[in-house]
Amino acid sequence: PGVRRRRGTQMPPCRGRITFIARMRRCPGRRSTPVATPRYVYALNPTAASVARIDPTSLAIEAIPVGPRPIGLAALPDEDAAVVLSLDDGSLSVLDSRTLPTKVTRVALRRQYARLTVSADGAWAAAWPDPAAAPASGAEGIFALVDLKKVRAGTAGAVEERAGGYRITDVLFRIENDVATKLYVFAKSTVSTFDLAAGTPLP
Repeated sequence: PGVRRRRGTQMPPCRGRITFIARMRRCPGRRSTPVATPRYVYALNPTAASVARIDPTSLAIEAIPVGPRPIGLAALPDEDAAVVLSLDDGSLSVLDSRTLPTKVTRVALRRQYARLTVSADGAWAAAWPDPAAAPASGAEGIFALVDLKKVRAGTAGAVEERAGGYRITDVLFRIENDVATKLYVFAKSTVSTFDLAAGTPLP
């Protein structure tokens, strides 16, 4: 039986694991919508600390464990892979479903971030604080730049913290000849440019 809604009342909080897709539609607080890759669809299941990999042909579902409270999700281009940002443990996970079961590679970000941007070439990710909320763990003006190639290879030094200015509002990657070359970090009153080849701010 469905839940009846009375005037002046709110719907009950979303619960359960099986109906995570329906929950995401009904609960506007979920930031990330499902993303599609060549063969699969990925969807966050925050209450179960997992991501669902859905095969739209067979309707088979794989529950992929990630860090608690996954909040950001992005597909990597031209392959069956995705990037997930988890808030509670401050981690980033790369999901590789080219072979099954999905391979998960997780790295710590040192702080809690609530926003995720991935470059169009799939080489970089940036995690940054929610500009509408107080930053956690001293993250004001700080963002994490993640080299996804190093993460997938298990190489050290994949995560670097950078200062992007007070109250970061947006992060954009510049693509030249299909390669991410620069990162623009927009803050409340500043714009910072980072050269991805050199790893240092440009004047």
